[in-house]
Amino acid sequence: MRESLQHCPLFAGFTLQEIADCLRQWNAQEMVYEKEQTIFRAGDRPQGLLILLEGAVRVGNYAPDGTRRVVATFTQPGELFGEVFLFLPDTPYEQFAEAASQSYVLQLPKDFLEERSFGRIAGNLLTIFARKAYFLNQRVQVLTCGTLRQKLACMLLQYAQPDGRVYLPMGREALAGFVGAARPSVSRELSHMQADGFIRLERREIQLLDCTALQALL
Repeated sequence: MRESLQHCPLFAGFTLQEIADCLRQWNAQEMVYEKEQTIFRAGDRPQGLLILLEGAVRVGNYAPDGTRRVVATFTQPGELFGEVFLFLPDTPYEQFAEAASQSYVLQLPKDFLEERSFGRIAGNLLTIFARKAYFLNQRVQVLTCGTLRQKLACMLLQYAQPDGRVYLPMGREALAGFVGAARPSVSRELSHMQADGFIRLERREIQLLDCTALQALL
C-alpha cells in the first residue's frame, strides 16, 4: 500500500516510513470494492479523502431522465477522487463513484485535516483549490450536455437563485466561450428559449419561468 502512495501528490517528497507514520497517525482505512460496487452516491456526505490504490473507479451522474453519464475514470494508483466536496463545507457529493473493477481504496478520515502538522496555510490552499475544481466540475457538467439548449439550461439551473433569478457572472461573449458556441448562436438560442416560455430575458439578468421543464431537458 505504501508503495502505491509514493506516486500520490498528497505524499510528494515523503519517504516510505513517513507515509507509514502518517497513515498510522491518521487511522487510514483500506477498503476493497468489487466490480460495479458503489463507493459513494450523490447526496452522501464525504467521510474522508479517497485515494485509489489499485483497480479503477468511475465517477459520474444521472440526468433527470435517468440517463447515466460517466464524467471521469481513475486508473492510476495514488489518484484522488471526490476530494472537491471534502473541502467544501456542508456540500454533499453531486456525483456517484463506483468500482469499474475490483478496487482497493484508501480513506483518510476527514479528521486528518485538523492535525496541527497540516497547517492553516495548507488548509487555505486546499479550499482555494476545491473552489476552482468545483467550478471546473460545474463546467464539465455543462459541456457534457448534447445540445446548445441543454448546455444553457444546465448552466442557468446551476446559477439560479431560490426565486428563479439568474445573475450570470459574465457577458454574452464569455457565456458563449463557456458553453463552446458562437455568440450569435447563444443569443439566438436564449431568444428561442424565451419564446418557448422557459425563461424571460432582462438584460444580464434572466428569470427562470419553468425550472421543471428546464430540468427535463437535461
